[in-house]
Amino acid sequence: MTKTPFIFVLIMATAVALSALVAQERKSTPPSAAPATAPSTAPATQPTSLHIVFMKTGGFAGVHQIQIFQTAGASDDHGPEVTTLSPQQASQIIDLLAREKFTTWPTHDSGSGTWNDNFHYDLDVTIGKESHGAHVPEGDKTRSEVERLLRVVEQIRKIAGK
Repeated sequence: MTKTPFIFVLIMATAVALSALVAQERKSTPPSAAPATAPSTAPATQPTSLHIVFMKTGGFAGVHQIQIFQTAGASDDHGPEVTTLSPQQASQIIDLLAREKFTTWPTHDSGSGTWNDNFHYDLDVTIGKESHGAHVPEGDKTRSEVERLLRVVEQIRKIAGK
């Protein structure tokens, strides 16, 4: 008997639990339009607390990729997936998110019954004390939202030098 089915079930259960946790956090934190405009007026040299978590999960193999971008002191996250941003980079990313009206992006259900072989994308942004997150599962009805989210993440990576 191989361990492969067990590992697959374990990975999928972890992904479902993580997705449910992200969805619960998103429901308990009301979105606010304030971060989209307020920090962009600050000088680029003024430190702004910014914390971004991008996750890609799901797929046939149970992919779980995470990438974190943050200003110094924004959180206790450390590791190879964490990129520390300068105040100038943070300001550019905040401006990008404001132009894209990120705080108005909808989120989709990520509870039980939504997991299949498609990928799921989460982008959670905290600017100062204000947070907003978007969860988008891959699918015919969400194709444009997935493309928009991935385009913004790619721009964030470019600004961060990744």
